Amino acid sequence: MRGACIGIIKASKSPSFPVGSYATGTVGWTEYAIVHGKTLKKIEIPENGNLTDALGVLGMTGLTAYFGILSVGQVKAGDFVVVSGAAGATGSVVGQIAKLKGARVLGIAGSNDKVQWLKDDLGFDDALNYKDEEFGRKFKDATKDHIDVFFDNGSAIRNFNKPRAKCTPVGGEILDLALARAKAHARFVICGGT
Repeated sequence: MRGACIGIIKASKSPSFPVGSYATGTVGWTEYAIVHGKTLKKIEIPENGNLTDALGVLGMTGLTAYFGILSVGQVKAGDFVVVSGAAGATGSVVGQIAKLKGARVLGIAGSNDKVQWLKDDLGFDDALNYKDEEFGRKFKDATKDHIDVFFDNGSAIRNFNKPRAKCTPVGGEILDLALARAKAHARFVICGGT
């Protein structure tokens, strides 16, 4: 199965990847793989970091969040940022970057525990549970100042007017709500997939 992995070099002809060093690459889910050194990236973990950070905040997840919110979203101090899928790997980093830039951040997540985690541990200004029966009204109340940046993070979300089992991917009801609450010249980052 295709996927990004972290591995330890067991044998090597490349001076860039000596035996015992760690690398990351899209080599698939396997115990061993023979690959060309050009397909790998040497892992450099900062002090107090973890090896697994190379697959998260220091890997594709972090890059997606970083370039999505900074280059596409162009977040700046004073912006009001709304992040769907905010308790996931990418969304949680997006919100933290936006806070570091001086933005006010509203996270959207799928449980009350996640909502509390976003506010208490990650420092989001507010968060809403999209499974709440009053979500539509609460979203409108929380976005009364209107949205500068919306990071649509591919969270599966239910249609508020249909039974709970009905879900849609990116571009669904939360995006519709956000579009209705956007300021003129708001920036929308569409991240994720169906």
